[in-house]
Amino acid sequence: MVAWPLLTMHIHDTIVSSLGIVLNSLLLYLIYSSNNKHLRQMSTALCQNAVLDILLSTMTLIIQPQVYITSNVCVFILQPHVSLPKVIYFFMFYCFGGQITLSMYAMPVPFYVRYLIVCARRNVRYRDLIYPYFLVFTCFLIICIGTGWCFPFDQQFQEQFVPLFNASPVFGGNVSALPIFAANRVSAKPMLFFYTFVFCSLTITYSIVVFLAYKISTSMDFLPTITVKVKKYNRQLHRALLIQAIGPLFAGVLPVIVLASMVLLNFESVYATLGISICVAWIPVVTPIAAIWVIKPYRERFSKMMCAQFTNPSSSIPSNYAITVPKLRVPKSTIEQ
Repeated sequence: MVAWPLLTMHIHDTIVSSLGIVLNSLLLYLIYSSNNKHLRQMSTALCQNAVLDILLSTMTLIIQPQVYITSNVCVFILQPHVSLPKVIYFFMFYCFGGQITLSMYAMPVPFYVRYLIVCARRNVRYRDLIYPYFLVFTCFLIICIGTGWCFPFDQQFQEQFVPLFNASPVFGGNVSALPIFAANRVSAKPMLFFYTFVFCSLTITYSIVVFLAYKISTSMDFLPTITVKVKKYNRQLHRALLIQAIGPLFAGVLPVIVLASMVLLNFESVYATLGISICVAWIPVVTPIAAIWVIKPYRERFSKMMCAQFTNPSSSIPSNYAITVPKLRVPKSTIEQ
C-alpha cells in the first residue's frame, strides 16, 4: 500500500513531466517553423533550454524522485513506471542529480551568445561555444559523481536506514513496499561538501547571468543598421531569457536552499519536502511558457493554432462528404430582358 503523499506526487510528476515535454517540443516547433528569418536566428538561443528541459522532464517521468527528511536522514524515493534492475535506477538517479543543475549551469550560455552578437558585434562560431559547454558539462559530471558519493549504491549501507522509516506516514508504515530508495545522514561529510559546492557554483553562475544581462540591456539600443521590428524582437527575446533564468531560480535554487536549511536546522516536515519536489518538477514547464508568452510572433501563432482547432468548421467534415455547390449559368437573353 502506497501512502497518499507518494501517490499524490506520483500523479503530479507524471502530469507535469508530460506537460514539460509537450510544451518544450511545441517551442522547438515554433522556432524552426517560423517564416521570419531574423526571429528564427535570434531564437536559436532558446533551443538549448528547450532541449535540456525535455531531457529533465523525461528523466523525471521515468524515475520520479521524491525527497523526504526524517530523523536526521535525507531520503530520495524513486517511483519508476517500469521494472528494471536496481543498479540502473541508481545510475539514472545520479544522472538526475546532475540534470537538475545542468539547466542552471547552462543558463549563462544563451546570454554569452547574445553578448557576442549585441555587445561584441560579431558572428558566433562553433569554437566560441566549446569552452563554455566544457565548463557546463564538467559541472554536470561533478554533480553526478557527487550524488553517487552522497547516496552510494550499497545494499548494506541502505538497509541500515530501513527501521527509521517504518513509523513514517510517507512510507505507509512499510518501507519494503517502496520500489527503491536512496538515503544518507544529513550530517555526513559528503552531504556537506556537496551542498557547499552546489551553492557556490550556482552563485557564480547567476552572477555571470546578471553581468551579461546588464551588458546586453545597455548595448541593445546602440546596434547599427537595426530596424524597429528587429529591435523589438531583440527586446522580447531578452525578456524571455531573463524569465527563463529567473524561473529555475525560484523553482530550483530556492528549494535547494530550503532543503539545505532544513538539513542544517534538523527540521522535519512532510509538506515542506513535498513542496520542494513539486517546485523542481515545474522547472521544465516555466521556461517554454515564458518564451511563448513573451515573444509576440510565437504567442500569436500559438493562439491561431488553438483557434483553428476549435473554430474551423471544415475540420470536422470529412473530405469525402464535402458538399459542392454548382455554379448556375444564367442565359444572356434573360439578362437582356
